[in-house]
Amino acid sequence: MRIPISLIVFPFIFACSGSNGMQKGNFKISGRAERIGAYCGGARPTQEILEKIKEPKPVVNTKFYVRKDTFNDVSQPVLLEFTTDSSGNFGISLPPGKYCIVNDQKKDKAYTEDLKKKYAVATEWYEAADAACLEEWLRTPDAVLIVNGDVKDFVITWYDRCSWYIPCVNYTGPLPP
Repeated sequence: MRIPISLIVFPFIFACSGSNGMQKGNFKISGRAERIGAYCGGARPTQEILEKIKEPKPVVNTKFYVRKDTFNDVSQPVLLEFTTDSSGNFGISLPPGKYCIVNDQKKDKAYTEDLKKKYAVATEWYEAADAACLEEWLRTPDAVLIVNGDVKDFVITWYDRCSWYIPCVNYTGPLPP
């Protein structure tokens, strides 16, 4: 039996075009991920130190996930995964639309479910996890990207939290020295 050549070639072309994210009609998005530090107590720092903490630093070798829409609906598929390079830069390609970008903690419900179990009951250092707050936190993207043409210098900004910060779990223990 002879198989028409189009049946052999077309799936290969589709698979190849999807694998590198450069499908026809897509736009190029380039940018960087950066983090802003946090002052977490101790002796009052100088203004110079406070300014240095506010300077953006690259988020390197970190994986991000892209979903359709402006909120993170974990029941919807991840359309694209990308990893920043050693300078925090990335380059992707997407068709026109609205997208949300999230990190590993928000790619699925695993992290929030772990927090609900770990902090189900209040302790001397933490209040019990607020389940409604965790659901809202999960839906909140790290960045929203609207694509209607090529996008250059798109920035994903993370704001660092102090080590005792856990989303939707209030810390009640002693502050560090």
